[in-house]
Amino acid sequence: MIIMDSKAQLTVDVIAKVSQGKVSIINAVKLLNDVV
Repeated sequence: MIIMDSKAQLTVDVIAKVSQGKVSIINAVKLLNDVV
């Protein structure tokens, strides 16, 4: 099992949601900008 820090985990989660169409690209960018 790969263990990642919370920032990496959130990034993966956001990308997964975008790929499923649950979150718009714009909202995803905003989320990632808040994290970084």
